[in-house]
Amino acid sequence: MKKFLTVLSGVYLILVGAFVFFICILGLLSPPKASQIQIGQFNSIKNIFVVVFMAYASWPIVTGVGIILRKNWARISLFIISVFTIGVGLFSSFSFLAASLVKNTKIDYAIPISFKLAFLGLNFIFIIAIPLFFIIFFNSQPVKELFISKEKEGQIHRPFGITLIAFLSIFGSLFSAIFVFQAFIDKMPLLGPIILSGKSLKAYFLILTLIHIYIGIGLLKLQRAAWLTALCFNIFSVLMGITNIFTVTEGILSQTTYSFSVGNSSMSLLNYRIGIVVGLIVPAAIILYLISKRNLFLDLP
Repeated sequence: MKKFLTVLSGVYLILVGAFVFFICILGLLSPPKASQIQIGQFNSIKNIFVVVFMAYASWPIVTGVGIILRKNWARISLFIISVFTIGVGLFSSFSFLAASLVKNTKIDYAIPISFKLAFLGLNFIFIIAIPLFFIIFFNSQPVKELFISKEKEGQIHRPFGITLIAFLSIFGSLFSAIFVFQAFIDKMPLLGPIILSGKSLKAYFLILTLIHIYIGIGLLKLQRAAWLTALCFNIFSVLMGITNIFTVTEGILSQTTYSFSVGNSSMSLLNYRIGIVVGLIVPAAIILYLISKRNLFLDLP
């Protein structure tokens, strides 16, 4: 039964990814409406979202193939997808309920109750219940043994945390690559008064993409150089974030511009600092975890 559910889960992931990929292609080929004021700007924003969703659609397809082949990395990848999807499902459900309760004279929220129930029902089944099943089923001991038994004996065990960091790095490289090929941000403060724009900004995201790819692949192979690179990269990220908290001012932040912005859309200095503090949690946790696993890479007694 567990083998059947494993194959069925893999097929489901492939079909979902293929469906999203097909929708993205249709969105990429569909022309903008004639009433669109700034067609060039509309196409730029549309292409950004299409590329992001195509990258996301390829993830369950690859994971589904790995699940069918009973690869342990695919089981871990499915865990990450499921957690992310459940978060999106809960957020969309609460947002939909909140929007339905708000009375706005400009926007009509008089949505039929049947549509509300259908949306919440489908959202619960496909975005919350099925991913929750994946988390429980693929982390049960019998299923874990089914995947781990496929690995070669004598192979060095790779901790779950190292695999998770590797997948996050590879996934992060996809987003960095988007900024290389699509001008999503026109200007951005890098360190204090240093502002990147144009080719220098694209070069920065290209470097980030290559570093993320190297760290991800290297950690999957348990390479010492990749561990050291990941440690130094995250330490550098934390130091940059702390420096920007004290050096970036309102004047510097106001120079940050986005290709899709209309008028003045720069965030406040307080929100910027709060965003940095929250963003420091992940690299700080990665630093502590990588240090705790140093014996795995340095062969220390």
